[in-house]
Amino acid sequence: MTKRIRFLFLFILLAGQVMAQKNGIHLFARAETSVSNGKHKANLVWATVPEAIGYTVRYGYSSSLAKSQASDGNVTKALLDNLKEDSPLYWRVRAHFADGTYKESETTRTRTCRIIRQDGSRSPEDYGYAPLTGRQPVQIKGADREALGLEYKEKSDNPGILYINIQEAGSAEILTRLAMIKKPGVNRYLVNLTECQHKWESDKLYRISIDGLARTALLFSLSDIEEIQPEISTEVLELYCETPQASLLRFTGTVKGGKPPYKVSWRVAETLNAEIESIPLKASEILEAPDQSSVLQANRPVGYYVILTAKDYCGREGMKVVYVDCDGEKPADSRIEFYLLEQNEKGKTGRGKKEFP
Repeated sequence: MTKRIRFLFLFILLAGQVMAQKNGIHLFARAETSVSNGKHKANLVWATVPEAIGYTVRYGYSSSLAKSQASDGNVTKALLDNLKEDSPLYWRVRAHFADGTYKESETTRTRTCRIIRQDGSRSPEDYGYAPLTGRQPVQIKGADREALGLEYKEKSDNPGILYINIQEAGSAEILTRLAMIKKPGVNRYLVNLTECQHKWESDKLYRISIDGLARTALLFSLSDIEEIQPEISTEVLELYCETPQASLLRFTGTVKGGKPPYKVSWRVAETLNAEIESIPLKASEILEAPDQSSVLQANRPVGYYVILTAKDYCGREGMKVVYVDCDGEKPADSRIEFYLLEQNEKGKTGRGKKEFP
């Protein structure tokens, strides 16, 4: 899928916090930017300032803020021809008053926060989507900061934009605001909080609310994500070390860390030039949890590499490589695990891991 096509399913939230003050009134600026159908438009939103008669917004790709627009209300649309997924956007807001005075926020530099829409083909339980419209707010402990699943049910027949606010529990300050397309029925979103402009902390409780509603829709705390770690164990079924006959081996693959489910695939190669010479021995599989495993049986002469690749739900990838032989030298890459296969005097098979100094 090309980058342009991916943009059809990608909503980028550029979230910044800027404050200016007049008589105790704070100006809180936010940017919500959507990219779709090749058109890049920033929907710039800020808190209404009492007694203000109008606003001027300046913005650009650098702190020089080359463009400006006037607005009667607290929202304006800015055309961003060259905005990319990882592009920064600089902007500030000036509130004008009837007496000729004004107050202006400081310039803020925003960062992206991706919201990936899901097709809803799986149930919420499969990926841990948390409902935002339940009678009582759900509390999630140890949520994945790279994949916070949210579910929203729209009862009306009209599509639109769903705005949700994220705050620290017990605080009135809005840390970031998400803007997501909603359609009638069930809407599911996967939010990557690491790309939002805030330093999320694992020991704090955060609150999600739907914009315009006072009630809490969701409470969550975050977990530190472990690196995805595929593992391979080997079992010898038939072994021929003295002759070039095919030996039958069973490999069991498991995955730890990351966020399940995991997509795993197996390959076998005589060299590590995997792009050219590796052979996929079975179709990819989905492991729904760390306690599940994938099994591969290889019936071929020993002296080859087995490669297990795993990708978790957030797109993080990991690889495990083992080399199996009856004898041999240490592979050049120290990260490769070496399995020494031996045949005992009675003709039975055995396996040992060869140790190198």
